[in-house]
Parts: sequence; structure tokens; C-alpha cells
Amino acid sequence: MIAGMVLGMVWISAFIMACNEFAVICAAASWYFSRKDIPDDDGIPGDSDVLQGFKWTFRYHIGTLAFGSFLLTLVWAIRAIFEYIGEKMN
Repeated sequence: MIAGMVLGMVWISAFIMACNEFAVICAAASWYFSRKDIPDDDGIPGDSDVLQGFKWTFRYHIGTLAFGSFLLTLVWAIRAIFEYIGEKMN
């Protein structure tokens, strides 16, 4: 029971990290492909919108990020088990 809760907590934290990384990636990509020859209100050329990245995350990519974070959680758990067994064998 506790192991399931720990795995769930690791999965949720991996999912939150994946959503944050995806939002930053979207902001960087939107800045890279924005027009930099048109001046903005803030005086900095180019637009990058983190909120747009979070919108894309929850609209288009939520399932992919959840599945990827689940796979990472499984790999981390299997690795931790093997490291524990290796520790006990030494």
C-alpha cells in the first residue's frame, strides 16, 4: 500500500516536472520563431509566452506527458530495486 503511494507520488512529481519543461520548451520555440523585426510594447524583440505553453500542454499533450512520466517512474522504480538488491549482495 505504501509502495503504491510512493510510486504515485513519484509519478505526480515527474508529471509536474514534464509539464513545466514542456511549457519552457514551448516558450523558447515561440520566441525562436517569432518576428524579431517588429518592436513590441516592452521594447524587447520577439515574443515568448509561457502561458501559451501551458495551454498547449493541457489541450494537446497531457496524455503524452502523463504516459512518459509513468514510464520514467517505472524505470526509476526498477532501477531502485536492482540497486537495493546489488547493495544487499555486496
